[in-house]
Amino acid sequence: MKPRQIARVFVDLLMTLLLLLLMAYMLTEQEAHEWLGAGMLVLFIAHHILNAAWFKNLGRGKYTPFRILQTVLAFLALQSMLGSMVSGIMMSRYAFDFLPVRGSISLARMLHMLCSYWAFIFLSAHIGLHRSEERRVGK
Repeated sequence: MKPRQIARVFVDLLMTLLLLLLMAYMLTEQEAHEWLGAGMLVLFIAHHILNAAWFKNLGRGKYTPFRILQTVLAFLALQSMLGSMVSGIMMSRYAFDFLPVRGSISLARMLHMLCSYWAFIFLSAHIGLHRSEERRVGK
């Protein structure tokens, strides 16, 4: 495996682990949840840097039904993750408290919950489709 591929696998595994820990808010409490979320933000950025070629190739090639599904799912996951992160930063009392970002906490909490649960669904499907594609292609 090439170093870039190893980095992708490592980042993706860490993101999967963090996603599960973030969904266990009742076990981690708020401060740990915020720091795990900050870690997810860093890994999210790294994931998109490592997969930048995907964005460059959006306009190329044939769009099969499977590729359309993957693309739509990727954008839904992106949108829900960004919503979770922005709303989380707005509510932050620990990790991002230094930022002068304030808003309606009740609106941010509702948006955070909505985006978080949808992100979990979209990311689960995103991971599943990529795994099935790898098995199909034989990677």
